[in-house]
Amino acid sequence: MGVTFSGANALGAQRNAQSLSGTSITAKLNGTVVGTGTLDSNGHAVITFTSSVPRGSTLVVTAGSTTITVVLARNLPATTVMVTVNAGVLNVQISGDPTGTGNASPSMADNDAENMDEDNNGNFIDIDNPMATMLPANLPITVVAACNGIVITPTGTGIASIRVREQTDDQNNDDDSNAKLDFRGAFTGPLTFPIVAAAARLRIEVFGQPSEQGPRIVEIRVPISAVTMGMTAPSPCPSPAASASPTVAPSPTATHT
Repeated sequence: MGVTFSGANALGAQRNAQSLSGTSITAKLNGTVVGTGTLDSNGHAVITFTSSVPRGSTLVVTAGSTTITVVLARNLPATTVMVTVNAGVLNVQISGDPTGTGNASPSMADNDAENMDEDNNGNFIDIDNPMATMLPANLPITVVAACNGIVITPTGTGIASIRVREQTDDQNNDDDSNAKLDFRGAFTGPLTFPIVAAAARLRIEVFGQPSEQGPRIVEIRVPISAVTMGMTAPSPCPSPAASASPTVAPSPTATHT
């Protein structure tokens, strides 16, 4: 896995890329160190795993005082990561590395690419990937295809409300005209939402206060097919969220001639 840091105030304490040289970097899987490395003067390091790490795994990577979350590539055995630091927000781009050298440049044109914004502690702020095939394992919520729909459950603290939309295109604006489902409400336990279109784009916003007030903890915009499969759903299945029924236009009335 190749990791490169760039941008203003990279790694927090350092002021420029030259000062990154010699900084140790550690990768953990489920709390266990699986690889280490050292950043060079360009903020780049290649990490060779010391134990078996499945493709698609969620790793916690720490360099200096900065922690990021990395979802390994699923279609290639090697992964490349580009971290851009800007005003305390880390943009993390991840893609498969076809050469295995760790020097590839992640691009959203890559079918295996992820594009996420995180804070300095590796917590997700924004996931926007129209090509995502799965969600990271350490989100403050779980999103599971189960119970004849999608079950969303809060797992983090300080969560109070949620907005869920299933849109028919990849537009990232707040225009609801293309939303087949739009739910807003309290989020204190598991909620079930219908799947109104297999090709829809799922948009989830989680807030720290009721009625979408207070801090937005995380926003997720991915294909509806990216919901986690195979995870255990709550038992018994939670009741469908109130007012989360899809809007369907009435059928024309037949006229006798």
